[in-house]
Amino acid sequence: MGRPCPHCGQRISRTVDECPYCGTKVQSQRPWYVWLLGGLMVLILFLWLGDLSSLVHFAETLFNFARGVGNQAP
Repeated sequence: MGRPCPHCGQRISRTVDECPYCGTKVQSQRPWYVWLLGGLMVLILFLWLGDLSSLVHFAETLFNFARGVGNQAP
């Protein structure tokens, strides 16, 4: 699936760096799932290298804090 060149309007690929018709430099676009997979890989690496018990403790502390802030009366 292509996109229009910002200069000449011809359909070009999302992954090209230069329009093959007019030579204008264009920024390549990546699909949304590339960003999703990259973020998932970083999250998995973080969890794999991190200390799981400290992550669980941090999540519990954060949850308890959020729950306590929501229960405060004005």
